Amino acid sequence: MIKYSMKLLRRNLLTNIFIALQIAVTLLMIILSVSSVMSKIEYYLPLRKVLSSEGMCLFSSGSYIDDLSHYYSCNDIINISDNIEEIYSTETTDFLMIPNTENEDEAHPGFVVYNKNMYDLYKPQMQEGKWLSDIKGDKNYISAVVSYSSKYNVGDTIEVYDYIDEIYYPLKIVGKTAQKTKFITNSSINEFAKDFRDLYGNIEGNMIFIRHDDIELTPISVSPQGIIFIKYEDGLSDKEADSIKGELFKMGGFLNLSEELNKKSIEYLSEDIMLILPICICVFIISLICTVASSAIAAKSNMKTFLITYICGARWKSNSLIILINSVITSAAGVFTAAVGYAILSATDIAAYFCIEFTKYEFLFCLPVLLLNIILPIILPLWIISKQTPKELITEE
Repeated sequence: MIKYSMKLLRRNLLTNIFIALQIAVTLLMIILSVSSVMSKIEYYLPLRKVLSSEGMCLFSSGSYIDDLSHYYSCNDIINISDNIEEIYSTETTDFLMIPNTENEDEAHPGFVVYNKNMYDLYKPQMQEGKWLSDIKGDKNYISAVVSYSSKYNVGDTIEVYDYIDEIYYPLKIVGKTAQKTKFITNSSINEFAKDFRDLYGNIEGNMIFIRHDDIELTPISVSPQGIIFIKYEDGLSDKEADSIKGELFKMGGFLNLSEELNKKSIEYLSEDIMLILPICICVFIISLICTVASSAIAAKSNMKTFLITYICGARWKSNSLIILINSVITSAAGVFTAAVGYAILSATDIAAYFCIEFTKYEFLFCLPVLLLNIILPIILPLWIISKQTPKELITEE
């Protein structure tokens, strides 16, 4: 069966090359369109869970407004009210350093401490290793992810020094972020956030991300710094919400309603996506037309051969298997060609300019096109045969 399929491929070589090229162009067009849309919403999607829920965004400066010497903890926020369901915290510590380092930036990196909710919420792009949510804690060391510019690599173990309690702690590097990636910021300068874009900052300089889970096992002092998402229980009354808001105001930060941030985020996305949506729809329609057209061409070019094999005693089940092998090989050639084209684009500035990426979203949109290119060449001949007798088809051929 495979031998006959290969013979059929060689016989219709030019047609199959054309179909493979059409598949490759279609896949690249889909990748370009989906990437354009995802580049607009990729940073909104992780935050949708908290922004669309009832709650507040606290932009913390790390101290009570009425007592600048007193640092509060995330437990103080949780204990404000029984109507607070959970928080997503960003904290920092000013009391850790890397000893025996002459460079000031390397000796005092920027520590970002996330609680489990926060490091599960958003995962930055990684250069190597794993993000904090993908590892299991170990009581023997503090797990850490370093920024791209760090001199440390995955697998390195370094010592950090707590100069308040005068204790050394082993810090194991489990991951390294990619270049020019973002993180949920720990800076309070974004307190006047307009939409989801203002909730992110660029990972720059010497930064170290660690888990609050690991810090809890030590006496290391940390304080809230930057964004804290506070999620209320469902069905909270206005009076109860105002009471929580009043307590949060005492914590020296700036408050934004999650609902307002979400509304402004959706407004921005709607305006931006509407500009490229017509193009994406056209690409989808063209892709569908090309898929059906190429399948029709393949069915037509193979029809005469299948009629002859049918007369010779071959069943349509056998012919369908021949078509399937033929379609899979042609589609594989198209995928390979698209992969080569994508690799070439990725090596140029074109990919960055058009935000071209191949992620699970692009894959999910490309998959139906591939399946159609494999299935339609099988269905169309059977559909044609169901409308006419073999004798009528042979006469037409």
